[in-house]
Amino acid sequence: MIERSDCVQFHNVEVLRETDLLVMCRIGTTVVAVPSRRMLPGNTIARKGDRGRLILSRELALNLGLSSPRCIWPYTGTCVAGREHSNESPRDGYQ
Repeated sequence: MIERSDCVQFHNVEVLRETDLLVMCRIGTTVVAVPSRRMLPGNTIARKGDRGRLILSRELALNLGLSSPRCIWPYTGTCVAGREHSNESPRDGYQ
């Protein structure tokens, strides 16, 4: 189980392409290959063309080079499968 404080969310993420193992995402001006099995419950993206919320462990986000305070927001929902998830967005949004 991953604690809520160990999860981060990214908004306005665009899926550029996906394979069985990776999802290529654009987060702001950065393109990253996210292992699909490391995406946490609560995501609203999965397939090419999707745009929405991506939730990752803080560790993975940092390993992918997504350490900018401008695009990392604490996740206020729960990171455990089968539970409720927050739809909160950061006050100033992410573009």
